[in-house]
Order: sequence, then C-alpha cells, then structure tokens
Amino acid sequence: YDPGAARLFSSFYNNGKGAKVTIGSWGRNYQSRYSQECQDVDAALHIHEDVLYVASSGNGGDSGSTSWRTVKNPADCKNTLSVGASQSYGSAIKSDDLGPSYMASFSARGPTADGRIAPDVVAPGYMINSAISDPTSSTNCAFAKWAGTSMAAPVVAGAAAQIRQYFAEGWYPGGFKGSGLGFEASGSLVKAVLMNGGQLLKGVQRVPNGPVTTKTQFYDNNQNMGVINLMKSLPLFRYNQINAMVVNSDEITRGATHRYDLDVRNCPQDFNQLSATLVWYDPAPASNCQHCLVNNLDLSMKTPLGGMKHPNGLTHPDRKNNAERIRFDAAGAGKYQVIVNASNMATSSQRYSLVATGCFSFENQAVRKVTRSDFFLDSLWSGGLKSSGSMFGIVAKQDINVTSFEFHSTMKADDGFMFLDIYAINGTFIGNERSREKWSKVASNVMIAGSGRGEATRIPDGAMPKLLVKNGESKGIYITMKFREELRYTAVDQAMGEVFSENTDLQILVGSGNAYEGEGFGEVYPRRMFNGRVIYEKIPHGGNLLVKEDSSVGTLQPQA
Repeated sequence: YDPGAARLFSSFYNNGKGAKVTIGSWGRNYQSRYSQECQDVDAALHIHEDVLYVASSGNGGDSGSTSWRTVKNPADCKNTLSVGASQSYGSAIKSDDLGPSYMASFSARGPTADGRIAPDVVAPGYMINSAISDPTSSTNCAFAKWAGTSMAAPVVAGAAAQIRQYFAEGWYPGGFKGSGLGFEASGSLVKAVLMNGGQLLKGVQRVPNGPVTTKTQFYDNNQNMGVINLMKSLPLFRYNQINAMVVNSDEITRGATHRYDLDVRNCPQDFNQLSATLVWYDPAPASNCQHCLVNNLDLSMKTPLGGMKHPNGLTHPDRKNNAERIRFDAAGAGKYQVIVNASNMATSSQRYSLVATGCFSFENQAVRKVTRSDFFLDSLWSGGLKSSGSMFGIVAKQDINVTSFEFHSTMKADDGFMFLDIYAINGTFIGNERSREKWSKVASNVMIAGSGRGEATRIPDGAMPKLLVKNGESKGIYITMKFREELRYTAVDQAMGEVFSENTDLQILVGSGNAYEGEGFGEVYPRRMFNGRVIYEKIPHGGNLLVKEDSSVGTLQPQA
C-alpha cells in the first residue's frame, strides 16, 4: 500500500511534535525519469526541513545484465538519504566473505535518471540480526539473520537519531554533554553529518563467498560517500581528535557567497584529514525533468596558498547534486576558507546546512567579544603548576559588582576550547571546600579559547551575572575547568584565608586547588593561589557606576 507523500508525512509529523527521522525500507522499481513520486517526496521534505527520510536503495545490484541504474524510488529522490548495503561482522557471514570493508553485491546502484550519484551512503546490511514474527513465541517476536538494504537503512536511521540527540543535548562543540547550547538539528544537517563522516570501502563482493566484481572509490555509484562512521563524524571527548564546525539550516540569497574560515593546525598524520559537506533540501522540479536541480549551490575550499578545491572528486563545481563533499589531507597548517556560493538559483533564497571536521579552530559565535572597561585586582601570574579548580576569597572594601575574571593558562585556541563552571558562596569558603550544596553555580559550561602563556584569558562578559559584594562583606569564589587541568596556580606560604593582594576597593584571600571529582568539589589542596584577576565595577554612594578603561590586560608578563 502506497499512502503518498502527503499522507505519509502527516501520519508521523504531527504538526512538528512527532517523528523527525523516518525510514522507507521499501521501494518502487528503478525510474527512468524524475517521477511524480519524487516530486511529492522532495516537496514534502523542502517544507518539513527538520525531517530526515532514510530510504533503502534496493537489492537489484545482482539482477539483469547490468548492476547500474538499479536504485529504487524514493531512494532516487533529491532530498532523501539513499542507503546501500555493506557486509558486516559476526559468525553469520560465510567463510569467504570479506567482511565490513566490502559492499554486498546485491546493493542497488545509481546513477539516478537525471545523473545524480546514488546511493548517498552505505551501512551494514548483510546478515543483520533482524526482527521477525514468530507465532510459536508468547510475544510473537523473534530474530533472524537477514540481508538487504532494508537492514542497512535502519542502521543509518539509528545513527541519525543519535546525531539529533547529540545536538539537542549540547554535545557540540566540545564533544561532551552540555558543552554547548542544545538546538534542534535540521534534516539537512543530519544528512550532512552522516555523509561527511563516510569512509572508503575497498570493493564489491558477490555474496556469499563470491569474487570481488568491482573496486570502489569515493563518489562512484557503488558507495558514493562511503560507509557511515560516527566516530569520524563529530567530536567525542577522549575518544577522537577532531573538531567540527556546523551550520544548521542557514539561509543564502540568490547571488550571495558565505565564507567560513578554518585555522588548520600542524597535527599528527593520522588526524590531518579536512572534510566539509554541504547539503540542501532543493525545491521539487517538474516531473520528467532532465536537469533537476532548482537551486544550485556550489561548495569550494580555498587553501592557504590560494588554490581551490571542488566537491565530489571534481575539478570544477558540481551542477547536478544537492549534496557536495570536499575531503583531502591538509598537509600544512594555515588558513583554509570554506565557501558556499549561490551560483544559480530559481528562487530568491535557499536554506542549507554545512559541516566541516578536522584538526582546526574557528571563530565561534558563542564566544562573546571581550570589552575592557572595568577595574581589576591581580593575584599573581607566576604559576608553573596547574589544576582543574581554583578556590579563593574576596573581601570588599567598598560596594562593588564582580563582573568577570581573568586567569592564566598555557592553552591556546589551537588546543581546543576550555569549559568552565563558576561558583560563589556568601561569607568564607573555608570549611566548605567540598560542600557542593552550599555553593551557588553562577556560570555553567562557559566555553573559552585560551590566550596562551603570558596572556590573560578572560571569561567573556555576560557569561555570569554580576556578583554584588557590599563594603565589609566576603565571598568565596570557585572556578573549575571540566575535564582538563589547565588553571595555573602558585603554591604560597600564607595560610588559607590570609590576604594575598589588595587595593583600595578589594582584597583577594589565599585559597586552594581542587580536583574535579564530584562536580568539581573533589580533593582539596590548601595554600594554592589562583593565577588571575578579579574584574569589578565600583558602586559609589550615589549609585552611579564608575568605569575606567583597562589598557594593561592585553599582554601580561609572568614573573620569573
């Protein structure tokens, strides 16, 4: 039964409250033209841009006199994600099957009727443990080893659901939960992430136990972008060594160009691959079209020496596909620029998603620009030791608002982002070093690129609320860094709670270093002095803030 695209989408979408990833492990035979069915599906996805439609490519790769042009519908549509089948691991595969580095020969292949590459990606679909009906079971459920792209498509759909969860829970950009602000990923972004991480397969083997019939390469009509691999797709703290930059459903107008700068570092050879993928949900064209792109966007990348890279293995722009990838080994450090150009569009604007992965840093809009209009008091900047947390006290000698802090760390932007939590407690911190419940968290997961040795790294203005400390009052401050020990400190002779530095407005008291366990309230190491600066506003009796320009923050010279 074919319900049609409109009825299908209304059944699961539920006005945006329902499913956002759907699978079609079924298909109509190869279409020799861009069909009315594709027109309906592409139109529905162009409207429902938060949905990803995962479509099995079909099992006709072994049929007839040729394996080409066997991809089924709707896997041949522009905006679906077409999935082919690779082999897998396990005892169910035959003795001479070559395993997960090879495609299964039954997997259907492109190109589509209008010349687009198909399938989009590949996933294990050979001898996959699959659910079946079993009347002899009390639950009517059982499992069996099955083969087909109908098994591969759910593998991809499950990975797509994990990617949506990754972005929703704020795993981007730091690679751990809560490292950034969560957001709802568009279908085009999820599709781009899956395609960007695809890995090369070696060939097509006739299964079971048959010969290798074809060698494969990227952007062919066997595997296209390759077998999905989430470990190569997004940062995962402690488990991989890639950074990512994502653009989620941004809008570009006709004739415009969007540019994204990546600062590629000198990285180990195993981690110097630079990859960028552009995907957009193109409007539906007329059925029977020969050239079916309505809005053509072009992806390119400018290298530090001025050379230009083009997508999908081409030496020129791609005029057929609405999914484009550039991948190469970035042999040297330098500035690379990812370029999206709205070169030929029938409509006035088009939304697109973009993902880039590699060993790079980039300008992150979540890191606010720092202003320098405030008073300050330093502790010291000479520390050669480091910890994950610094706790200290402050005493106000007149009414002040603490607005921010600066700290010393040898980490630079090239080393990745740091993520800080900041806590405060009224009165003394001494005796409460491990009493998490007595502290108020005033800033969470503050993402900062370090300025490096000898420089002040500032917590961005607005990352924490102003902390009012009235004349004569004391307050404990605790700054802790998640997953890293990069806060510099100095071991001092004074006891905890003694005045270490002061001016006419403020005193900074000797504190401790703290291990991160227990949300940062771990082991306490007394008489360690935070290396940094307290930034504050003065509140005179008249109530108007006094502000002066701080011009000395730019470069701090550590003491010998």
